[in-house]
Amino acid sequence: MDFTILRQNLKGITFDLWGTLFRDDYYPPDQPSFRERRTRFFMEQLTACGITVDAARAQQAYEHARNVFDELWKQQKAFDARLGIKVMLDFLDARVPDEVQETLVRYFQEVVNQATLKLPDGARECLHALHGRYRLGIISDTGWVPGRVIRQQLRRNRILHYFSALVFSDEIGHTKPHPLLFQTAAASLGIQPQQCLHVGDLPFTDIYGAKAAGFYTAWINKPEFQQWIEKEAYRPDLIVQSVADLQEMLLT
Repeated sequence: MDFTILRQNLKGITFDLWGTLFRDDYYPPDQPSFRERRTRFFMEQLTACGITVDAARAQQAYEHARNVFDELWKQQKAFDARLGIKVMLDFLDARVPDEVQETLVRYFQEVVNQATLKLPDGARECLHALHGRYRLGIISDTGWVPGRVIRQQLRRNRILHYFSALVFSDEIGHTKPHPLLFQTAAASLGIQPQQCLHVGDLPFTDIYGAKAAGFYTAWINKPEFQQWIEKEAYRPDLIVQSVADLQEMLLT
């Protein structure tokens, strides 16, 4: 990659969220995971409705919903907590009042707000520096956690104001690598795709999707995906260890 050409052309940068701007270890190791909190709350709500479900069955229902999400993800179709709760209840052949379903949906969406999600070291400082030179955006797939709640977490981390475009799959109706997410981001930033760099950790969604849409690409190095980037369709223009690396590469 000719960095001179990239920097001459570049006017915007978009970021993946999970595993890129937010760390994967986003809850303290000595506390229950969000998955555990969700399944426990799910069991409590069903018990209150006179439906007994043990922990193993609740976990199976949750895993079934995740499998449904994965199948939709492969089809580039969006999914959300409302669908997930319906799938879990159907799996258990359980019927609860509408207001209980709404309570479950809300909890599954918002349980992440019991913590402030973590940024990688140096990410906030990097975003601050890049914001002075480039238009910044986020392109993120969502699942249990909708764009509405992600915005709250971005605000908690004091970085929301850096972004001129926020594109979430639950609001678009498709998941990456569908081109509509990348096209929407570029249009929102007021630039052409070939003037934008997309940064992400998943070769088969972030890199493939961004390249197909005409973006430059930067891959967050995750060794478990190394075999993917050796293929032309998934090969990024840049490889970085974290978002923080972009500051030196693009501004010095």
